[in-house]
Amino acid sequence: MSSKPLKPEKYAAIKLLVQPKNEGLTFDEVADSVAVTRQRLYRWCQNINFNDEIKR
Repeated sequence: MSSKPLKPEKYAAIKLLVQPKNEGLTFDEVADSVAVTRQRLYRWCQNINFNDEIKR
């Protein structure tokens, strides 16, 4: 299955989310770190391509 690469801010969010204990960051802080709203980060987490990248 071929999917489009994610945007750089999504990869940045994934990097923070997969760190043990999110490097001590809350979900809101992760969103702030990649300059998106908490709601947008939540929607990204519901996206299958985003989740596939987290699992890799």
